[in-house]
Amino acid sequence: MANKKLSREDLVISPKHPKWLDTIVADRHCDNDLYKIILFFVIFSPCPKYSTQGRTLQFYNWKDKPWSTNKYLKDKLDSGVFSDKKKYFQCAAQIPKLVDAVRKADLGDDFYLHREIERVAFTNTESSEYMSLFHHIRCALAHGRIAMFEEQGTEDIIFVMENGIDSGADFQVKARMVLRKSTLLKWIDIITKGPQEPEKTYYKEVYKALLSNKKLRIKDLMSMFEESEYAINKAIAFLKQWNVISYQNHGKNGWWEVNVSNANLCFDQLNN
Repeated sequence: MANKKLSREDLVISPKHPKWLDTIVADRHCDNDLYKIILFFVIFSPCPKYSTQGRTLQFYNWKDKPWSTNKYLKDKLDSGVFSDKKKYFQCAAQIPKLVDAVRKADLGDDFYLHREIERVAFTNTESSEYMSLFHHIRCALAHGRIAMFEEQGTEDIIFVMENGIDSGADFQVKARMVLRKSTLLKWIDIITKGPQEPEKTYYKEVYKALLSNKKLRIKDLMSMFEESEYAINKAIAFLKQWNVISYQNHGKNGWWEVNVSNANLCFDQLNN
């Protein structure tokens, strides 16, 4: 079946050259911080297919799939920005869903006037939400669809950005972003410094959960810990290997058998 042709109502549309692009920022803000941001997001883009000199996350000693293994990296990037403001981090799986994402994140046509709260709405273009966001930041910087505003009462700068494509006389938006310079610099430091402590294993957490409720399923544990299936399955496999747990498969009436003695032995070994 042919893909449905998108109507104007299915798209987020902006002028090709909105007035906010003409905002003049003092020369002093074109500094080493801005240079660092352009180097990371554009020249050494963490989305390497968009730059000849792109650098994967593995270049900075992150695991091959840090987004699917567990929440460690995402939690660090979220912290202090979107961790308690999830409505302002909207990733749309498809172009038509961006309309609703922009609405939920309060990123309407006058979004550039409201810069008190950092917020983003964007299409998912990469292997993860944050890599998609980094791609959109890269494109906004590279194509100059960005304005910088001084934040009153601080030394910070607010970056107002869009990414998208020309669409006839208009501009079809694929991302809208309002982010502080300090946030971009924080993300750069987190990525470039690499992992600072071991990622969470969930061995003890899964064991205690199954000890309390032997009927829990994988999806229950994923929801309980807000974790990926990969991370939970890895913990399950480890506990099975140590004979701490075994699944008694009786269809819908199946349950986990938990061996407390083996668990004590296992965790004593881990602590040594």
